[in-house]
Amino acid sequence: MILGISPGTRSCGFAVMREKELKKFGVQSFKCKWSDGKLIGILYGLSQLITRHKIQHVAVKIPDRMPRSIGYAQLIGAMNALFEQRKITVRYYTLTDLTQRYAPKRKTNKAALIGYIAHQYPELLPLYRREQECSKPYHDKLFEAIAAAHCFETRK
Repeated sequence: MILGISPGTRSCGFAVMREKELKKFGVQSFKCKWSDGKLIGILYGLSQLITRHKIQHVAVKIPDRMPRSIGYAQLIGAMNALFEQRKITVRYYTLTDLTQRYAPKRKTNKAALIGYIAHQYPELLPLYRREQECSKPYHDKLFEAIAAAHCFETRK
């Protein structure tokens, strides 16, 4: 089982995948100010997913340029420690890695990546259509997490 994650200090997209089939997916929001308690809560949620779905591999979507946020650095460091402790294989993919993977011969962007992923998984099409109508995207991190997991799965 593969866990795809697009982490953030305000929201985190996740997808559990096995043999290119989505088993579980979603976005978790974290509205409160950054704190040790918030970090512990995020890690607890990840631990629950890892245990419940017997995760062996994790694919993490990271930004092309790492944010200067102390919270984000703490989150990535704590996630790395969690994965190492559980002996889980981790691969990191930037947005550029993912967009080049799915459209290597043409210039593409996040919107094209999201469209590609939505059409690979028909159950995501309602979310994709709703996302296109919204002025403030909410599910971007979900699509990024799925793209990372899909990339990991197709490059085994």
